[in-house]
This record gives sequence, structure tokens and C-alpha cells, in this order.
Amino acid sequence: MKSKKSANIYTIFTILFFFILFSQVLAYADTIVLSNGDTLTGTITELSGDQLAVDTEYAKSLSINWGKVVSIEMQEILFIELKDEQTVRSKIKANREGWFLEDESGQLRAFAKEEIHSFSRKKPKYWILEYDLSYQQKTGNISNDDFRTSLNVKKKKRKYNLVFEASYAHGETEEEVSADRWDILFKYDHLMTKKIYRRGFFFFERDRVIGIDRRFQTGPAIGYRFYDKETLSLSSDVGTLREETKYENGNHDSEFKGLWNIDFSYVPFPEIRVEAMFRWIQGFDEATDYEITSEASLSVPLMGGFSLKTSIIDRYDNKPQPGMKRNDTTLLVSLSYRTKF
Repeated sequence: MKSKKSANIYTIFTILFFFILFSQVLAYADTIVLSNGDTLTGTITELSGDQLAVDTEYAKSLSINWGKVVSIEMQEILFIELKDEQTVRSKIKANREGWFLEDESGQLRAFAKEEIHSFSRKKPKYWILEYDLSYQQKTGNISNDDFRTSLNVKKKKRKYNLVFEASYAHGETEEEVSADRWDILFKYDHLMTKKIYRRGFFFFERDRVIGIDRRFQTGPAIGYRFYDKETLSLSSDVGTLREETKYENGNHDSEFKGLWNIDFSYVPFPEIRVEAMFRWIQGFDEATDYEITSEASLSVPLMGGFSLKTSIIDRYDNKPQPGMKRNDTTLLVSLSYRTKF
């Protein structure tokens, strides 16, 4: 009789223990109610596009249509990006009374569900910095082996993009004449729609290999994005530019020209990156006055943000200065460092 009573007490305590434990788990879990009345509990990880990712006890990750969510209760603060591109640290609470953002101090702010663009447990990173230290082999107007260094900084947001590039290439001819080259590029893209963008750009270069003391190019362009994903991007734009050039022989040119530009990027495997660029600059006065620049590169990861990059740059000027060749080709092997912040 005594042992039976002890067994009953043990059973009651066991049930009570697991009930308390299970209650705590449920209390800590995020809760989602769908439009068909189904209720899910788990850990909300992110919203990307129209898909809500949830880790549950029975499935590592479920994908739920965000449009079907009518009620939600988050237990942890996430990084939430709104449609106006503002990022806030908040929880989302939604019930019959409406949708609310709860900040770290517990303050509630009413908002519309449609204001949310995405959210994640990770802080969004909009800046990309890439630095290359390269060995170069050049053929054309000069044949030499030397070094090149470059810096590329980009800011990518949904409504606009910023690009800043700067590079310096050292060179010297067999006659010990300097053949250095350096350039600076700045681009600003503003998205008018998800696909169409307008661009303003500024480019400055000094290239002693082809006798350019200084050249300025600036102008507007309008373009179209065929693909704009992390793993695949393809865009093309056309525009006009004002070109001012002073040559080392004392000549000076100033004219308007047309521009056609293509940018391509593909990531077939994690951290393996293929990039290409094509640019055609066409003079308006003569059909034979044009310059074509094309560039292609392949990056293979090493460790800790470092990668090995091989690139080829080809520059063709159909109307070069007297004594200059039309074509210059540069082969680069680079140690590259890339980071996001």
C-alpha cells in the first residue's frame, strides 16, 4: 500500500515536471497563426521575399507564405528592414488589435504589415569592401611585368547603389621611362523601378602608357537590371558623357560621346565569383572614333576573406594618338581581400 502511494506521488511529480518544462518551452517559442486557423510554434529566423522561415521541433526549417500570417508573437528582437529602407531592432506582435513593433525598452509602435520588407536575426550588411594587390603582365604599347593595387567600395540598397573604385598600376619601359597608370571611378545608381535605374558617374584617369596626362569623363545613363540576386546579377545601361582629355604631347580634346555598358556577376559556388564588364564609348563626330574596354575575373577563396583572383583587361582604341598602338592587354594575378559590413 505504501509503495503504491509512493509510486503515485512519483508519477505526479514526473508529470508536473514535464508540464512545467514544456510550458516554459512553449512560452519561449514564437507563435504564428495562419489565415486557415492553424497555429505554429517554433523559432522565427527570417523573412525573405514573401517566405517566412521557421525552425520547429519537428522540422529544421519550414517555409510559410507571409501573406497567410494573421497573428504573430516573437520572443526575441530581430533586425527588421522596413519598406522605406529604415532598419529597426524590434519584436513583431500582431493580433486582433493590429500590428505592433516592440523595441528593446518594451515600447509598442503601431504599423501596417505592408511596411515590412524583410527581417533576420543577423544585422544587415550594405557595404562591400574589396582590396587587391596584383602582379601584372602587360602587352601592347608597353610590355612589362610590374604591380598594381586597387580598392573597390560598394554600398548596395534596394533604392540606390554607390560604387567607388580606385587603382594604381606601376610601370616602366625598357628605356626607364615611367608608364604609371591610375584611375578613380564613382557611380551612383537610383532605382526608378525594380528593374530600371538611372546613373550618374564620374571617371578620372592618368595613363602614361598611352600618353594620357589626364582625362575626365562624366555624364548620365539609364539602365535595366535583368537579374539582381546575390548569386547572379546582370545589368546594362546607355548614356552620354562629356570627355576632357589632355595628352602628354600637348594635344587637348573636348567632346560629347555615347556610352554602352554591361556588368555581370555570377557565384556558381560559395565564395567562387566570376565577374565581367564591357564598355563601349562612341564618338558622335566620326563612326571610327570608338574605344572598347572589357574585363573578366575569377576569384577562388583561400581563407578568412582572402581569395586568389585572376583577371584580364583588354583596352582597344580605334583612334589612338600618333605613334600609339590600338590595343593594350593586361593579365593580373591578385591576392584579394573582401569583406561586408
